Amino acid sequence: MPWDSEFDSMMNQFVVVRPFVSEDAYGEATYGTGIEYRCYIDSEPRQIIDQEGQTVVSNTKIYFAGPQPITLKDVVILPDEAGDDPPRERPIISVSTLYDDVSPHHTEVHV
Repeated sequence: MPWDSEFDSMMNQFVVVRPFVSEDAYGEATYGTGIEYRCYIDSEPRQIIDQEGQTVVSNTKIYFAGPQPITLKDVVILPDEAGDDPPRERPIISVSTLYDDVSPHHTEVHV
């Protein structure tokens, strides 16, 4: 199936994802260097079901083209918060890869 160029044209924003590296004996997480991803950001609050089956509020839904190596343990820095000192790192509530007829189409991340 050909790539959806209309969907791709929506990817006109960027976020930084800091990948989870490890956790110390006190439960404090360590994250790697941030990776910038092209995406589309939808900042409308909504109720979602998190990975543990609980109903929670997600203030932002981020769309990434194709499958992405983003996990629940990573953190996201949104563009309007990148200039904060230090930048606000948002925990990820859920990660889903959605498929078209034959392959992964996009990844949705709620923060």
